[in-house]
Amino acid sequence: MIPFHQKTGMEQVYQAALRAPDHAWVRPSSFIQVSGEGLKKLSDIFVRGCKRKF
Repeated sequence: MIPFHQKTGMEQVYQAALRAPDHAWVRPSSFIQVSGEGLKKLSDIFVRGCKRKF
């Protein structure tokens, strides 16, 4: 993972997401940002799910 300035970097991510082409002009109305301990917990959930599937 390449480190970036959290505020500036995420602003760029959000702007890119809002400009990305989509089907039938459906635009996201909100974003969920996960960091810190919440990101660790979410990662653990994904790992457990992948282990069950494969």
